[in-house]
Amino acid sequence: MKIFLLTDIPVWVQPLQEALVQRGVEVIVGANLGLEVGADIIVNRLSTAICRTKPDQLLGLRDTLRQWESDGRNVINGSCCLEIGFSKLKQFEHFLECGVCTPQTRLAKAGRRALPGVDVLLKPSAGGFGKGIRMLRSTEAAPADLDPSVEWIEQEQIEPADGMVHRIELIGDQILYDAATPSTQGDYNYCLAQAGERSILAEPESLHPSTIGAIKKVAQLGGLQLGSIEYFLRADGSTCFFDFNPVSSFHPNATDWLGIDPIQATADFIERCKRDG
Repeated sequence: MKIFLLTDIPVWVQPLQEALVQRGVEVIVGANLGLEVGADIIVNRLSTAICRTKPDQLLGLRDTLRQWESDGRNVINGSCCLEIGFSKLKQFEHFLECGVCTPQTRLAKAGRRALPGVDVLLKPSAGGFGKGIRMLRSTEAAPADLDPSVEWIEQEQIEPADGMVHRIELIGDQILYDAATPSTQGDYNYCLAQAGERSILAEPESLHPSTIGAIKKVAQLGGLQLGSIEYFLRADGSTCFFDFNPVSSFHPNATDWLGIDPIQATADFIERCKRDG
């Protein structure tokens, strides 16, 4: 069995690579698309950093994944997942198409408010670790000096009813846990690897059935097989989705809490994809 881990940051997939190699799997790692020759499965683990470092390659990467899919290749987190995951605007459109609540989101314009009259978060459209995010109050003017090399968005600021940012971690159609991290004004980095003990893990069974249904619909229609989805709780207990993340980090206590190593669970899933594919 041969697996191609498509990634621009090899160190991020090293634990998964090691888990697969221990099972006797041949693993090729990198962003060179030519390396996938003969691979049984291609696993897309590209980070949003590539939007900044190699933006000219994005369309080519998406089109190559599409071609592999068209050829009947087994691609995990394929072209649709990549396209949605790399654009906050695409995520907004995807959430609307799935019929779930999501904050109003518009393309930002230098010197002109895209969502006038409301508090918003000004974000790079391809985010990561909360970098570059700042709040604009409803009366605050849009900055005139936005970096033109970055696509920016204005996203309606939502105050979570429970004061938490929720992250659902998925492997295939299995929800591992709901991680709730306290929302802190001015801090927009909710990566679980860095949130650590601040995050509280809850069983999937604690989620309302409608929330579980919405999560699975968002993931399935977006082609998200490995990754996370983030949401806020509103005052009426309903969910408001705001992030679709194909590459996320497991909570540092996930193994003890779950009773299984999520990296090994990911390797199990990839092997099942080969058997089922």
